[in-house]
Formats: sequence, C-alpha cells, structure tokens
Amino acid sequence: DVERSRGLGDVYKRQMKYNITSIEKNAFKGCKYLSSVNIGSGVKVIGASAFEKCVRLNKVTIKTMYLKSVGKKAFSSIYKKAVFKLPRKEYGVYVKMIKKTRVSNKVVFKRV
Repeated sequence: DVERSRGLGDVYKRQMKYNITSIEKNAFKGCKYLSSVNIGSGVKVIGASAFEKCVRLNKVTIKTMYLKSVGKKAFSSIYKKAVFKLPRKEYGVYVKMIKKTRVSNKVVFKRV
C-alpha cells in the first residue's frame, strides 16, 4: 500500500517517509511496461538482475553519490538505446559499473 513514490529514493506509506538504500536482486525483473526509473540519493546498492528484461526501460536517472555496487545483469536486456543520466562527480565510476552489467553498446551516458 504505497500512497506516493518519488523515484526509488523515497517511498511514502501513509504519510511516513521511508528511505530506500538498496534495490534487491530481481526487484523489477521482467517488468514489461517500466519505461523510466529515478534512483534516489540514498541508494547504495543495486542488486543482480534488478531491472533485467525490462525491455521498454529507456531512461535511468541516478541521483545518488553513494552507489557502491551494481549487481551482475542489473540492466541487461533493457531498451538498446537507453539513456543513463549520472551525477558529474561519479560519472566515470558509474559508467564502468553499469557497463559490467551487460548493457547494450548503444546505451547513452549523460552527465547531470
């Protein structure tokens, strides 16, 4: 019973705020209609296969500066020309982490 959600960083349930610090493995695996994701400022870990086979996922915005790991296949089999918007300070580190998840070579990375 989530009343409101502002990306994957904060979830509100009955007017109480919960900070998300990790996205578990297989959390959104195979969500056919998921087209964009905002990963909030408190997220430290994205689990294995978290967004695998989300074939329409074409926009991923990562706001956190504290991302420590991105699991194996976390973004594999998403839209081939997906756009990842990454924080400027962590751009290089995050690009390397995301490329290890078997994303398409046509994926675009942008600094925000």
